[in-house]
Amino acid sequence: MKNKNMICRVIGAIMILVGVVLFALSIKVNSGYGYGFRFVRWGNVNLGAVLIVLLVFEVVAYVALYNIQPWMQILKVAMLGTAVVFGIVFIVSLNFYFERMSLLQFIIYLGLIGIGAGLLIRGRLADRKKDAEKDSEE
Repeated sequence: MKNKNMICRVIGAIMILVGVVLFALSIKVNSGYGYGFRFVRWGNVNLGAVLIVLLVFEVVAYVALYNIQPWMQILKVAMLGTAVVFGIVFIVSLNFYFERMSLLQFIIYLGLIGIGAGLLIRGRLADRKKDAEKDSEE
């Protein structure tokens, strides 16, 4: 029975991977500005440029204040937060669109992802149920 659950999980993971890869191959990404790239602007302020400068200052402060305990934790959190916000601004600055795709292809891609996720969850739940039964016997 354990082998059947393992097969469900492996096939589910493969189906999710194939579905995500096929779906990603159908998406085109463009900055929308010809050969250049522009970050999202907030009024007259370029958010990407501000975040890059802030990240540079945080790295300089991190190196300068190395091993000074309260500042290290604050700078680590600030750098992580700035990097996450920069990633979000970068992704929002891009234009995503589908290349020529039929509805049938779209349904197949989402079907692969959905069925794969279902098989993966089914295998995990069956393993947990079996582990729970084994624990209750002991």
